[in-house]
Amino acid sequence: MKHLQPLLILLTISCAIFSCQKEYSVENNTVTNSASAQWSFTEGTVQFKGPIDTVAVDTLPNNSKILSIRGHSSDNRDEIALEIFAVDLKPGTYKIPYCLFAYMRSGVLLYQTHQTLVDSFTIIITKLDSTGITGSFRGKAFDTASVDKNIVEGKFSAVFKSNTPVPPASTDSGQVVLWSKAGCGGGTSTTPINAINVSVGGKNGQITRFIASPPTTCDPPGTFSIKLPVGTYPMVAKCGTDSITGMITVVKNGCVKVQIDFSDPQATGDYFPVTPNSNWSYLYQNSSADDTLYTFSTGNTTQLGGKTYNIFTNTDGVSKDSSYYRKSGNTY
Repeated sequence: MKHLQPLLILLTISCAIFSCQKEYSVENNTVTNSASAQWSFTEGTVQFKGPIDTVAVDTLPNNSKILSIRGHSSDNRDEIALEIFAVDLKPGTYKIPYCLFAYMRSGVLLYQTHQTLVDSFTIIITKLDSTGITGSFRGKAFDTASVDKNIVEGKFSAVFKSNTPVPPASTDSGQVVLWSKAGCGGGTSTTPINAINVSVGGKNGQITRFIASPPTTCDPPGTFSIKLPVGTYPMVAKCGTDSITGMITVVKNGCVKVQIDFSDPQATGDYFPVTPNSNWSYLYQNSSADDTLYTFSTGNTTQLGGKTYNIFTNTDGVSKDSSYYRKSGNTY
């Protein structure tokens, strides 16, 4: 699976879901009655439930949002986390990699979603306004032994402590066009044997015509063209079991052209070494020397979904979390 760079930022943030601080939040009053379950789900024959503690929203530098829902069990041993990554937070369906589920018991992750398994987990918001939020969730998650489990009958409902309004979507708009030089699988073929399935901001379509160079207009035949309010949107393009994901920023009266390329570049260099002690330092926004992220290869591995992943640590000087990466030939 190929990921555009902004999505890597989201995945790194996801690894610290039980420790990150929110810019602002709307919290519920503490629920002490275990019968008043505000969240619940079932795995196998066991039902889990409890109250929701906090609903919070983070705003990323690209203006996209992370909606976080936190809760605990009646005995205070367990914690649940649900997250949604989007631009305009509103009722709708959100799937991996734009949502996340994790469940912790006594400080150890009991279940967690796999962010590279596209569409394997779904969170549905049925209501979101100034008074509260309700919804449901279901899908595949992995246990401590990396065995996939089915999470079903998931529900959540929270009444906001204060009437904090949901920010309205922009009334300005722009155009987006996704185009490709070749059909599913890349190469030099211009025959749409398997059309590329694409989605921007939840709007679905296909690329059925292939061109050698960027289009001169924003609505050429056979491309995927759409008009959207100004903002940043998640993008998914699928080719069989492979996919490309990322974020697209729509500007007022603009025309954003994005090439979808599933071809294998046959790179000969090692652009992401996983050997022990390999490391990278990243400057955050405004390139502040005291605001950096340090990524370090531990040299250790773990099994997730039957595949081997290399374990990295990420440190920003305040908190520390882990990331999992896998390489297969020239695919990172």
